[in-house]
Amino acid sequence: MALGKFIRSSNIQTNHFFLNPTFVTWFFFVVNLFTFWVERIYNDGDMNAESAKLGVVYILLDLCVYSILSTCFIFITTYVYQNPNYVCQSQNHLDGKGKFFSAIYATALLQFIRTLYLSCKYATGLDGYIASSEWAFYIFDALPIMLSFTIYCILFLGDYLPKEDYSKHRYNQLSRFDNADEEDTDMYPDGGKHVAVFNNVQSVNYSIGLES
Repeated sequence: MALGKFIRSSNIQTNHFFLNPTFVTWFFFVVNLFTFWVERIYNDGDMNAESAKLGVVYILLDLCVYSILSTCFIFITTYVYQNPNYVCQSQNHLDGKGKFFSAIYATALLQFIRTLYLSCKYATGLDGYIASSEWAFYIFDALPIMLSFTIYCILFLGDYLPKEDYSKHRYNQLSRFDNADEEDTDMYPDGGKHVAVFNNVQSVNYSIGLES
């Protein structure tokens, strides 16, 4: 999702669908969710021996597809990183693009190691040596996730993306009705009404009551 926002901020027009920021953002995000739920269904389900073997086949195919798509993601990341036209202005960061992609590459490598571990785990069965070894779980499953969070804390991706201007959504007091009729001003002890103009609404003025 961060890579998709980086591409969108670069504002580069392209005919390649795989460089479309919407595609990069949501396609790989949905793939991650799908892989997660396939793994969870297999782990939580009560299956007999035959169903368990079929489940292993399904989850291995799922991990293979995930690995292929992750490789495609790395190719897209490398293309955007090496293309000088893709730039994103960040505040107070000289090598913002380099640090941004360093975080993505590092976490992608950690997730690749975790995917290899999961593939070997399910290929040898949940009763196999890999699945039953606690040290393997800590090193190849828990540790990559912990390191990924650590990297994102040190190299926070939001620092290398442009900040959104929220001032356009803010309410500002613009003026008062100085030409209000006397009978109207009786309703307002301070002699006027306020006008609120919302920037994201065209030609719409709202009269609001007194200031608290």
